[in-house]
Amino acid sequence: MPRKERDAEGSRSSSRRRRSPSDSDSDSDSGGSPRRGRSRHRRRSRRKAAPSSSSSSSGASDSQASGSGSDSGDRRRRRSGSAKRGGVTEEQILEYMSKKAQKKAEKVAKKMKANAVSGYSNDSNPFGDPNLTENFVWRKKIDRAVTEGQKVDISVKAEKKRQRERMAEIEKVKKRREERAIEKAQHEEEMALLARERARAEFQDWEKKEEEFHFDQSKFRSEIRLREGRTKPIDVLLKNLNFADEFDVELNEPYLVFKGLTVKEMEELHDDIKMHLDLDRESQVNVKYWE
Repeated sequence: MPRKERDAEGSRSSSRRRRSPSDSDSDSDSGGSPRRGRSRHRRRSRRKAAPSSSSSSSGASDSQASGSGSDSGDRRRRRSGSAKRGGVTEEQILEYMSKKAQKKAEKVAKKMKANAVSGYSNDSNPFGDPNLTENFVWRKKIDRAVTEGQKVDISVKAEKKRQRERMAEIEKVKKRREERAIEKAQHEEEMALLARERARAEFQDWEKKEEEFHFDQSKFRSEIRLREGRTKPIDVLLKNLNFADEFDVELNEPYLVFKGLTVKEMEELHDDIKMHLDLDRESQVNVKYWE
């Protein structure tokens, strides 16, 4: 081998030996640095994500607790928001649900048979209802229940139950009405009886006062006739009883007054004696005298 070639070979081998292990490490580091960088980045992101995940889990639990206490109004607002985003408002939804419930109620009413209220008909009833036996659909009540979010049970079974309750209530009202009518009739009869008794008592009192007035007037007229000398048979009897001391007249036996009387005068005297017998009861002496 020539000398020049040997020198070149020796320089190459020496240069290989002079390369340090650090250079090879740096080369290997430069070749694997992208992979190690990515792994370090993942570790850092995991460490950062750990607290955030814990905070998010605690936040989720808090939101769940608060959500459990929220009312139907929040759900309605969320539904309204989602409905508005979809182009349909909450009012339209409620209107649709109300109409649907009303149609269902009408179908149920058609399936039900007409009710016959005992003693009442569409033409003759105290309620003035021409549709008493027809099944009624309370649209406003259904609409209000749907708007307030209440559950509306619209079925044939539920309607039959409500129908029985209504019929029972109508029968109760009818019974109370009949009882009140009986009580009113009894009260009116009692009041009429009291009025008749009061009128009878007033009439009797008035009649008694009238008789007393006529009795006083008869005594007054008898006194006038005695003063004027125009005596009648009854005046003679009154004179013997009351006016003996007051008038200067001769007293005779009472039975002598009947002598020489005509039939008409006898009848008139009889009526006068009867009147004094009924009214002149101031003392037992007067009663015995007229008897």
